[in-house]
Amino acid sequence: MKELTSAGFFEGKDISQDTRLRTEVCVIGSGAGGAVAAAELAALGHDVVVIEEGPYFPPEYLNGRDYETMRDLYREAGMTVAIGKPGIPVPAGKCVGGTTVINSGTCFRLPARTIEKWRRDHGLRDFSEESLAPYFQKVEEKLGVSPVTPETEGGVARIIRRGADKLGYSHHPLQRNAKGCEGRGTCAFGCTKSAKQSMLVSYLPEAIGHGARIFADSRAERLLLSGNRVFALEARVKHGADGHRPPRRLEVRADAFILAGGAMMTPVFLQKNRIGVRSGQVGKNLTIHPASKLAAFFDEDVYGWKGVPQGYCIDHFRDEGLMFEGAFLPPGLGSMALASLGAEHKAQMERYKNLAVFGFMVSDSSTGSIRPYRDGRAAIRYDVNARDMDLFRRGILILTEVFFAAGAKEVYPPIHNMTFRSMDEARSLLNHPLRPDDVEMLSFHPLGTARMGLDPRSSVVDPQLKSHEVENFYVVDGSIFPTSLGVNPQLTIMAFATRAAEAVNTYLRQLGSVYKAGEKLAKS
Repeated sequence: MKELTSAGFFEGKDISQDTRLRTEVCVIGSGAGGAVAAAELAALGHDVVVIEEGPYFPPEYLNGRDYETMRDLYREAGMTVAIGKPGIPVPAGKCVGGTTVINSGTCFRLPARTIEKWRRDHGLRDFSEESLAPYFQKVEEKLGVSPVTPETEGGVARIIRRGADKLGYSHHPLQRNAKGCEGRGTCAFGCTKSAKQSMLVSYLPEAIGHGARIFADSRAERLLLSGNRVFALEARVKHGADGHRPPRRLEVRADAFILAGGAMMTPVFLQKNRIGVRSGQVGKNLTIHPASKLAAFFDEDVYGWKGVPQGYCIDHFRDEGLMFEGAFLPPGLGSMALASLGAEHKAQMERYKNLAVFGFMVSDSSTGSIRPYRDGRAAIRYDVNARDMDLFRRGILILTEVFFAAGAKEVYPPIHNMTFRSMDEARSLLNHPLRPDDVEMLSFHPLGTARMGLDPRSSVVDPQLKSHEVENFYVVDGSIFPTSLGVNPQLTIMAFATRAAEAVNTYLRQLGSVYKAGEKLAKS
């Protein structure tokens, strides 16, 4: 078998034969959880190998072309859907850097109310704002997290600020991990300036600088166990872009393994390898922050696609379970997002520069599940419950009011063939409960499918994110959160990955001491 020892990125085409590697830490996934854990452990002096299913695209490839980017960097070309009432798209990244390459860069700390809920309902008393603050601060400083500047806020922020001010709602620019952002508006298709500090341009290069090896086009498939320890991972490497060359086998032997496949693919991998399944919780407890958006027509020019698409928020209703954040699309994709048809749709596109679009997401009490399809994809089931539908109705009314307070002439809710021309009309048309199928929804934050907890009978990993069942196996991604967060999760995932890296480091140091003691005893 071939040996690859030098640090750097390796693509499928670089693996010309079956390959075996020996390392200290094998990380599966290169997104917010995996990249941070890899960089932290590599910086501590550990030999690290990262296995990533998706392809490697260098930063210069990211040119802002929406359709091409969705085809190349998104899982299933952005067509992953949660089946249920209603069907909800759940786009995610499938590339080196994961979803951080194609998300909006929004950074929130874990809300105090969520921490308190975990302490109260799940017994997770190790967590507090004070105990987690150093990990958040470390990530924020490394990524240059700061508020969106007035120069890059864009026209929609101007509209939202005006309306929220008149209504007395709390609002402000969002915090983002974007150093030197110019507001080019391509965040969801890869930053064309490498300003957004995705894992592709931040933690992964740092990991490589400390000697890590990152293998793209490599799908983790099977864990090899001896007793309650994993000793190797078998991965299948896509060899050649034409798809005609047979895949190569990559075997990674390590002392510790970290799974960071995201809340959609992590449960698929765990179920396939029968890890954590005794808890009955693998693939369960899925939350997704179901979301929607409204558009509004103004007499003034807005040019909403210029500037940071998600650069502003209304957080006045956060404790109720509603967060309002920017959600603008370039005209090409925006034409598909408007809930209108025929002549009305044509008229809306002709005045697209006069449209303001803003979104909101629900901190969901609804839960869903994930199981594997035969081909290894995630089969997602999720139904929105009555409580969350009440929040959707309230969110639509609140944002409609904000738009009219800002001077909107018409508001277009995410309900087929419906237009509001006044607030009274909106209240009249929404004077009854909404059904899930009434509202166009989407989601970006799958969480909870391998949740942490104290009891192995009701959780998959412990508070250090180590498997209850396997001694040297950790899960470090959004799947570990026991409830919906209520805010964008990437910063929280990174902070928890930083914390988990400390636990893995301690385990490896103790393991090394045991090995050294054994060697000394054997020699004596």
